[in-house]
Amino acid sequence: MTLAVPRSTPSERLERLLRELARHLDLSAVVVGDPNGLPIASISQGERTLAATAMATMILYAAENVASNLGLEGHKDVLIEGKEWKVLVRSLGQGFTFLGVLEGDVNLGLARLEVERLMPEIRALLDLML
Repeated sequence: MTLAVPRSTPSERLERLLRELARHLDLSAVVVGDPNGLPIASISQGERTLAATAMATMILYAAENVASNLGLEGHKDVLIEGKEWKVLVRSLGQGFTFLGVLEGDVNLGLARLEVERLMPEIRALLDLML
């Protein structure tokens, strides 16, 4: 007799993907949010996750307004830097957001490449969840 192995849901796969990304890039926080600024998946739960997701939505909205007012198009992400940290926010399309908190000494080019590489998979999982 063979036992069927339960398949993971798109939500579980998305959370696993975020955990792997966090481990690979040494991210202290990673969250994917919906168009209303609510978390869909993250590596941690709680008030900080909810606040980070809402802020990611506002950050992208503000960045789009800045770019539009300056006549610029095609921004990919928004970076906020502190002395020992960086926050990377990226649009996933259709109002969905990605936010990652990185250590200050991270290789930012590598981090951006890795996030860019995973965006199609994250977007595909979001499409399966909708």
